Amino acid sequence: MITTLNILSIGSLEANDLIRDILLSRTKCRLFGATSVWDLSAALTHGDIDVAILHDTLPAAELRSSAHYIRHHWSSSGILLMSAHTELLEDALYEERLEPGTPEKALLVVIEKLAACARMRRRLEARPGQMESRLKNRLKDAR
Repeated sequence: MITTLNILSIGSLEANDLIRDILLSRTKCRLFGATSVWDLSAALTHGDIDVAILHDTLPAAELRSSAHYIRHHWSSSGILLMSAHTELLEDALYEERLEPGTPEKALLVVIEKLAACARMRRRLEARPGQMESRLKNRLKDAR
């Protein structure tokens, strides 16, 4: 079963179009494009984001702000930095970094891996609440 991926691409229009063209080969994918950190609030209405792709076509300060915004609003999302520069962002702000021009198949493999990790994190985050409600129900039944 193919799961629909929710991808957020943040960068220039050209960078977002390139990601869109690559993702066309995948049957179930929703892409949300943003050209600045200010556009990210519009993506909040789309629910969970599996993978956010940050392109080095934006200034470092804007990439940093975008990464912090994503970590705050979609904490389980994987972040992929598309940059040849390792010093552009602190390592803690992204999971993977690929250079622009990475072959499409390699890029899709990384996106799929990050999305699988994001879905796993969401499932694990949901369990404590499920366990808590099960315990409450058992306590009610015991009374």
